[in-house]
Order: sequence, then C-alpha cells, then structure tokens
Amino acid sequence: MSRKHVGIAVLCNLIWGFSSIYWYQLSHIDSLLVLYSRILVSAALAYAMILVAGKKDELKKSFTDRHTMKHMIPASLIIAFNWGLYVWAMCNGHMIDASLGYFMAPLMAFAVSVYMFGERAGRLQLVAMFVAFAGVVISLAMYRTLPVIGLILGISFTAYGTIKKRVRVYPAVSIFIECILLSPFALVLMLTTMQPQMAVLLPIDVPLLMGTGVLTAVPLVLYASAINNIPYITLGFTQYISPAITVFIGLFYGEIFTPEKMVLTIAIFAALALYSYAELRDYRRNKQEV
Repeated sequence: MSRKHVGIAVLCNLIWGFSSIYWYQLSHIDSLLVLYSRILVSAALAYAMILVAGKKDELKKSFTDRHTMKHMIPASLIIAFNWGLYVWAMCNGHMIDASLGYFMAPLMAFAVSVYMFGERAGRLQLVAMFVAFAGVVISLAMYRTLPVIGLILGISFTAYGTIKKRVRVYPAVSIFIECILLSPFALVLMLTTMQPQMAVLLPIDVPLLMGTGVLTAVPLVLYASAINNIPYITLGFTQYISPAITVFIGLFYGEIFTPEKMVLTIAIFAALALYSYAELRDYRRNKQEV
C-alpha cells in the first residue's frame, strides 16, 4: 500500500471537510444554481488539467471504451445527486446531519471492500471498525428519527466510490467525463430556470461560484488517484476526517451538538486512533522486514 496515496486520500478529505465553510458562504444563493455552476466549472478545470498533463489521447480512448463509459454514466448521475443534496444541506442548517451520513459511509465502504473486492482487515482494524459501527448504532438509536439526509448522502457516495473502484483511468479524465456528461443539462437548466436567481447575484457571488469548481474538481481528482492505489478499507477510514471537521464547523455556525452526535464523534475518534495505530504498527513491521 502506497503511503503517498494514503496521504492523498487524507488531503482529499481535509479539503472536503473545510470546504463546508465555503459552501456556507453560498447559503444565500439557490442550491440548484450552485450545483449547475459546480458542474460546468469543474468540467472546464478538469479539461485544463488534462491538457497540462498531456492526457488528451487517454481522454479520447476513454470516451470510446464501452467498459469505462458503462461505469462513468451512472457515476456521474450519482455524484450530481450527491453534490446537490450536500450543498443544500450545507446552506440550510444541516451540516451536522450531512456529516452523520459521511460518518456512515466508511462502514458501507468496509462492507463493500470485504464482500465485493475481497479485501481483508487486520484484527485491530476490525476492532476499530466495530467501535465506529457501535457509535453509529448508538447514535441512531438515540436519534429517534431516521437521519434521511445523512443516509442518502452516505449511500450515494459509497455507490459512487464502488463504481469508481472498477474504472482505471487518469483522475482528471475521470472527473471530466463525469462533468461533461452532466454539463449540457446543467447549462440548459441554468439558462432556462435560473434567470431570476442570476439577476440578483452580488458582485462577489460570481467568483464564489467559479471557486466551486476548484473545490469540486481538485479533491475528486485526488480521490480518483487514491481509490485505485490503496485498499478500499483504508480509503473508507480516511473518510471519517471530513465529517469530523464538518461537525466542529457546524458547531461554530451555531448548530446544536446533541448527545447522540457527541457519542458518535467520540466513537469515531476512538476508532480513528485505533486504526491509525494499526497502520503505523504495520508500516514499522514492514520497514524492519525490508
């Protein structure tokens, strides 16, 4: 397992976690306009990355490869839905609810990694996963109502990751294909349904909307790079970083930190500590053997 790609996965989730501050600044803008802007700017930025990396030939090859497109089409639809719901949650006082979904996503990734990809976890990793699972179960039991937003976000992102795990293309090519498939719909819907919302944009809103492409394309390129180079179990555990950051940002913006959310957060950090210790121990053992 490449330490470099584990670091890439961590960086990706740090960006996702702190990006909730950025999305909150867009709370006065219609969530659909933010989504459409996100898709269009991300497509342009991903294409620029392809040009800089000299990967135009791989882009052409990917577009004509049936296996690749068979997976990229559903991936693009799933991630668009995930983006839209996430932005809405960030802008409408549901940061902590959204983070709950991303706390559940690694558990779903663990199940997928074992049953679909045949990956194996060590004893400490399994204990860490059990601690995280127990925290989720206890918090859900205390929650008393089904966290619909969180569940949908967790399930959709896990489905997206599962599909991406089956496709090996250059990361920027992967993101460009997803976004360019969605771009015609985003452009038409923006021009036909968002005119009133666009008319009342503030001068600062345009660069903020442009920035959504950076916050979308860059971490997704990092994610695409990591997902095919580290076990899905490990990738799943790095995904706890983003919602943990989002919880604290939500508290900063005045969202209520209920007892069930506190139980979940403590369990997650305990699980992360266990998993990190196991990874560090295995790394030292492997280094000594070499």
